[in-house]
Amino acid sequence: RNLNKPPSLLSEMQLGLGFTCFSAFSVGSTIASLGIRTPSLPEEAQDASAHVEKTGAVPMPSVMPASRWGRMAEVAVVDLAVGFAVLLCIGVTLPCMELHLDMNLLYVAQPALKELSFIIDSLGLPDLMHTQVSVLDTIQHTCAWALEGDVNAGIAFLMYTVLVVLFPILDMLLLLVLAAISLHSAKSSQVSKSQQTLRAISHVLRKVGMLDVSLMGVFVVVLSMTTSRKDGVILSMSGGALALLGAEVCHYLTAFLVGVLLRRHASSSTQHDKAASDDRKVLESVSTDLESSHSGSSSSDGASSGDDSWEDVEVGSLPVNVLQSGFEVRA
Repeated sequence: RNLNKPPSLLSEMQLGLGFTCFSAFSVGSTIASLGIRTPSLPEEAQDASAHVEKTGAVPMPSVMPASRWGRMAEVAVVDLAVGFAVLLCIGVTLPCMELHLDMNLLYVAQPALKELSFIIDSLGLPDLMHTQVSVLDTIQHTCAWALEGDVNAGIAFLMYTVLVVLFPILDMLLLLVLAAISLHSAKSSQVSKSQQTLRAISHVLRKVGMLDVSLMGVFVVVLSMTTSRKDGVILSMSGGALALLGAEVCHYLTAFLVGVLLRRHASSSTQHDKAASDDRKVLESVSTDLESSHSGSSSSDGASSGDDSWEDVEVGSLPVNVLQSGFEVRA
């Protein structure tokens, strides 16, 4: 609508019913995709997982110490978050697309107009047809048009403000919180419910967020206008779109890294619980052996105290993990 500059240039652009239907389709299909779940593992994979769980084997052991990994992950997440914030601010304010008219190409495509160039050039068409579009300008203009009663402009305003800008920012904040919780609760043996809730919310925000969809729309529009270049009408992509692309790359890398951190935390929690369960079983077995030894000693030598029953147990007969559990065994 910025090209509407009467009386020299008339360009009345309106969002019609097609935009309304396509917006409803985009939002509806995105929300519906949240119901899709990852299919279950094949029987072979389940057997392999059961074997790993039973034997305690780790298919891909980590060669990096946990403390060093945690520090590197923390630095990487912070760097990516800073990069996302900077690139998003730059991408929102800078133009994403630019339209201008090349008179030389127009005269080449329309040689008959060359004879009237002295009249056409006096109209200042290159200045009239030059415009730039940024995300911030789009939000401001759609808000103004929505206040004038344009329903489709209100839909566009909500989609750009909430889905394109706000949801990626909220998801990035949740990812930072999840990374902080995962790193500072690395010694905990349980994955808290708050982590599960935040991760679920982050998944929804990342799925419904449409910054990547908006960028794809910019690319499609620019590519579709390449056919008009021969007539002098040139639509090109500007630096704002590249900055937004970089911000979205930082967003996806952060989500991947935080997912790795959460999986490592969950895996370590599972191994910790399994080790604790094994220790309990060993302790129960040792306690049973001690009771049996105590009963045998009582029947042959008379009643004896509970502490003396430890003297009948050889150190070599106890498992290693029992000796590491803090028991004092007297030989």
